Amino acid sequence: MGWKMVRDNNQAWCEANGVSGAWRTAGPHEAIRALGRKLAEEALEFMENGDPAELFDVWDALEELLLLSETPALRAAHQAKVAEHGRFHDHVMWSPLPGEPPPAGGQDAAKPGEQAEG
Repeated sequence: MGWKMVRDNNQAWCEANGVSGAWRTAGPHEAIRALGRKLAEEALEFMENGDPAELFDVWDALEELLLLSETPALRAAHQAKVAEHGRFHDHVMWSPLPGEPPPAGGQDAAKPGEQAEG
């Protein structure tokens, strides 16, 4: 199975409950990769069982991943994207018309008359 990211207090819980295992702390670059895997794992669990409680596991992994990854330039780029394209509050859905290819690179749908952007 190999190493996987677990919650901060798991070691103490496991030791108190007789669960064996090895423990170590990941460096920043490894932590980013491990948190990405954890994010995907938790999102898949939500998709499989539909339990909204899983979303808080997604949130926790995503929050730590953002803390490790965010820069002022990345934040500014995100704010510009949100200002232009919005968020996901309105739950808008899109599908290409039959016979038309999806936007290049699988990016978001373009507004009528505009090219798609990521």
